[in-house]
Amino acid sequence: MIKIGSYDKNSLVRSGIIGSILKFSKPREVLIYPFLDYLYLYFQPSKKDDPLVFMFWEGDRCIFSSFNDLYYTKKYGLIKENFTPPPHRMLLSDSGFYLSIHKVNSQKLKQFEKKKNAKSNRDNLAELQNELLPVDKEKTESLEILFEDSQFKLFFIERGTLNSLLSAIQSEIKDPYMSKLVDDYEKQIDEDLDIKFVNKCTDGLRVILDECWQDIQDFLSINSEDKPELGNIFCVIRMACYKNLRYTIFPYTAKILLSKNQANILQDWMEHKCNKCRKNCKVKNGANIVDVLEAPLSKNARAIADLVFCSGIVEFGREPSDKVWDTYKENFEMDKSRQQVERCIYPSGYIYYVPIHVGGHPWLALFTFSSGQDRWLYNYTFYRDIISVVATKLRLKALDQYILQIGNIFIEKLNEPSKLVSEFIEETNKKLKWLARIYPFPLIRIEENKKAKKIDVLYYRNLPIIAKENPFFGKPQVNYGAFKEEVLLEKVVDYINKEVSHVLEIHNLSVSRHSAIFSHAMPTYINKIKGDVINKRYEKVLEKLDFLSNFCNLAMAAIDSRRRNRLNFSSKKLEEFKFFLQETIIEKTIERVADYIEVKPKITFFWNIEKCGNVIYTEEYLFSVIYEVILNAVKYSIEKGNIEISLSLKNNDKVFLIVSNYSRFDYEKTKRIIKAILEGTDDYLGTEFLKLCARACNYDQPKWRCEKINNGKYTKIITEIQIAKMEEIK
Repeated sequence: MIKIGSYDKNSLVRSGIIGSILKFSKPREVLIYPFLDYLYLYFQPSKKDDPLVFMFWEGDRCIFSSFNDLYYTKKYGLIKENFTPPPHRMLLSDSGFYLSIHKVNSQKLKQFEKKKNAKSNRDNLAELQNELLPVDKEKTESLEILFEDSQFKLFFIERGTLNSLLSAIQSEIKDPYMSKLVDDYEKQIDEDLDIKFVNKCTDGLRVILDECWQDIQDFLSINSEDKPELGNIFCVIRMACYKNLRYTIFPYTAKILLSKNQANILQDWMEHKCNKCRKNCKVKNGANIVDVLEAPLSKNARAIADLVFCSGIVEFGREPSDKVWDTYKENFEMDKSRQQVERCIYPSGYIYYVPIHVGGHPWLALFTFSSGQDRWLYNYTFYRDIISVVATKLRLKALDQYILQIGNIFIEKLNEPSKLVSEFIEETNKKLKWLARIYPFPLIRIEENKKAKKIDVLYYRNLPIIAKENPFFGKPQVNYGAFKEEVLLEKVVDYINKEVSHVLEIHNLSVSRHSAIFSHAMPTYINKIKGDVINKRYEKVLEKLDFLSNFCNLAMAAIDSRRRNRLNFSSKKLEEFKFFLQETIIEKTIERVADYIEVKPKITFFWNIEKCGNVIYTEEYLFSVIYEVILNAVKYSIEKGNIEISLSLKNNDKVFLIVSNYSRFDYEKTKRIIKAILEGTDDYLGTEFLKLCARACNYDQPKWRCEKINNGKYTKIITEIQIAKMEEIK
């Protein structure tokens, strides 16, 4: 925790307000949000107190309100245009500008929520305002005392900084932040985001958070015997996950995002140190506790972070039992489990949220916990000294991540079969749109436009790409930090051109290596055919020529993914496929193996797939791969020919062949062989051929492992290789 000495609360806040204004060189860049952050820090309500609202007035007209919680502004019409001036407010200057401080009456809001007609606006909005947002006379008077300091007043008014602040307020967008997003949301989104895609696109942010936490670890260290050592700073990220508005009104959802180190510590703690928490949270053995904690707010949940993302200013947590600011439906286990995990792992004390504006939007919210007599200064120092350091790094690194993810979307296409240009554009734009639902930067698209830049991605030439306003974040809440579309477009084009060239260079080296492997294998098959011709075994010749033809098709598909669509894929129902695999593919393979090494394998079958569906496969691949796998199993078995074969379904759509045999080497040597195979440093079992065949069909790479059997007397080698895909019967 932060160590502090004595302090003068008023002096700190005054210096903070002045410092926040002096940061910006141009008057129009003076931000209202740091100004309000410091005012809120001055009062710092406890978790039993109601949230505060700040309003600026020009005469009797409200020109700014920090109360932008979309749920209540939309539901009750509590927007600045409908507000009437309160009896107690503070005069900021002789030009007629005022500031008023209000409380959000949580108890009254709860009562309104229970009423059947709560959704309809009242006729008397002034009465509604007084009930739900009563003026806080005591805090207003306290603020007047703060501003009456002669030196502060002299600097603040006579140097024109107040006029700059008021000018910034007047230049704010007329509509509350996010209001247009609510209206346009369901026009822009046609499906929920895949959480796997979200995790893939935010993994880089975890590493960035680790870098940020590393810079401040001594400042925010916290020790507790019954809690995981996660530190005392956490991150919430805002994104547009769902097809429909969350809680009927929010055009985004939010989720915890741990740093990579925090995620590892939490998973290890749950598995080895906290059976009680696992039981309380109903977390199954083997389940990833990080996934539970990081589950996004469901469509029927809201949290205190919503106040931060809507208002753009700091916020202090409420009581956990408060049903106004942190709610979910009881039958939503995801939200319930997440809150149970949070109660287990967070430090004790008061929670404090600070929004981080990225691209001009409140995109991240960092929160920390504090308690005791030092709480006020801890939060103040956290905002002034910690957030400024972390926010700068997050803004720069987040942009780099966004550009990296855009580049990855284009580069991934290098490993896919060629498509029509229209198909490529449609699929790429779809993923770029998904990415823009996560990152608050301009949307990148392939689209004809006068301002478009041209790029080449392998065989897709002169693709026009543009940058436009992100429809899932809208106009920036603040101008400071907002990113110009043309600048981003230049960066994206430079990155793609550089990275595509690099990937193509690696791709060409890989193709050369693949060609060498197949060129090395080809003479072996040709010599076998010559032997059969000499011995007049013409049936064997035809069989081997068929195999060689299949082999060539796979070779071309592995070398050039565009040839993948020339492979002959077929479909059979699962039971038909099992019969075909056993009676046709494997039986022919057994004969070929016996012909090659004069040992007929004895195979035991275990069919472990019961799911109904159609199996999609290609005979070229099956004949080539199963022959190689069975031949390897026989050659390297302690008892030649005794093999177990089973089928397994993974991820509900990938059919794997699992081949087991007893190794003729001891466990340690077998383990070294498999390590060399996996690292690609040796090819004991003809494994490079199997890897390239898998690449040809865009299947998962084969895997090898070994196990001790009968207390280490024997060693079993297990080969897992994908041989087909499964589709559900429609």
